[in-house]
Amino acid sequence: MAKSQYITEKNRLEGKVRINWELKSNKTIISAKCDDLRDSNTLVYSASSGHTNKLDTEFITHINLNPAKPHIVIVIHHPSDEAEKSWNRTEGAKMYNRFTDFFEHMNMPEVDGIQVERTIRFVPMDSYKYDRSLR
Repeated sequence: MAKSQYITEKNRLEGKVRINWELKSNKTIISAKCDDLRDSNTLVYSASSGHTNKLDTEFITHINLNPAKPHIVIVIHHPSDEAEKSWNRTEGAKMYNRFTDFFEHMNMPEVDGIQVERTIRFVPMDSYKYDRSLR
């Protein structure tokens, strides 16, 4: 607890403010990011690194709804420093490996009559913004 308070205060003094991605106004930013990354062959959705237990279910749901899209992009936002560290250390790689292993058991989608291998990538959102008025 003391360490997180120290980090919060240190960031405040540097003008860094953690972005709360759960706020409605910030969800529109995530939605816009997803829209920018989406095309006819790319499935894009967002998820929180703080809810890794839900990522499998969300992944399967999105794949089942869009089986013909070979490329998958998951926009990841971090609710806390701890969740971000965990994601960067182990969880992100675990999820990538789990999902790519899952692809091995699926039919390859076709684009213009040509089979295309499935790909996945995670696009992280910024965790902090700088507020110069705090100084």
